[in-house]
Amino acid sequence: MYLIRYKNGSPLIYAPEIQQDVQVELVNLFLDDFKKEKRRGIQQEDYDFVVSNNDLFYKIGKDKYKEISNLCDKFVANNHIESLDNLYLNQIFAYGVRVCLEEFEFMYFGSFTMISKIKKGRILANLNNSELKVIKRNETLGLDGSVKVIWSGNEILALNTQFFERLFDLTKMYRNECKSVLSTISEYAVIDNMEDLIEHAISDTRIAKRLTKLNSDPERVKAFFENVNNVEEVLNSPNLKEKFDGIKYMDEKLVYDEGGKHKFITLITDAAYKSIVGQQERVDKSL
Repeated sequence: MYLIRYKNGSPLIYAPEIQQDVQVELVNLFLDDFKKEKRRGIQQEDYDFVVSNNDLFYKIGKDKYKEISNLCDKFVANNHIESLDNLYLNQIFAYGVRVCLEEFEFMYFGSFTMISKIKKGRILANLNNSELKVIKRNETLGLDGSVKVIWSGNEILALNTQFFERLFDLTKMYRNECKSVLSTISEYAVIDNMEDLIEHAISDTRIAKRLTKLNSDPERVKAFFENVNNVEEVLNSPNLKEKFDGIKYMDEKLVYDEGGKHKFITLITDAAYKSIVGQQERVDKSL
């Protein structure tokens, strides 16, 4: 079992000694979780920055992003800290358990439930050798019993995307990627309030994710901004203009209202389209 925290943007892994009965409980935790019918047979799809459905599991390659491989490589190299001196439990946000079978091994990850969050006025105690001792809340933690991420071979399975993104510290990657695409966009000099867009992207994770996805398709960025004058057709369309309310194209410049930043991202990702067969004007929600 491993305890995981981040310090100055880098993951630190602690490996405390685990008693035999605790090891049994850790395996049972995994088995009990997946004996639940609602956890079995769930559809799996490739991980997507923007689209997240709680009814699906998402898979992604271990080496897809360096933030993921950095943490996984530490486990592979047994790069961990054995001493727990000067480690406070409130610094830890996740645990990992390595399960070794005869033919393969895997790891699962989950979060802790801090006992200190139990309602004030309640007493936690342990009865041992006929002596009742109070358990210090800040020295005790519990596993929440829900497996949130599984790693096997070169594949990661995210059962909880919010935890997955925090475990691998993907927020930093989103921000770096969105800065890259914003730098490209700024070269076209067609967004009037470009500085506001940069500020919104850095402070809003949803926008950062969407721009990260856009950055994976540079031709899409190029096609939109080299033909940006066609945006008037979208903004004036009876079927689409309400979806882009607060956005204007004047004097060859795009400008958006403060409350329309997410609509503006939808616009510049070129999400508006007309279906080929039905000729229906729609917005691609996956962008």
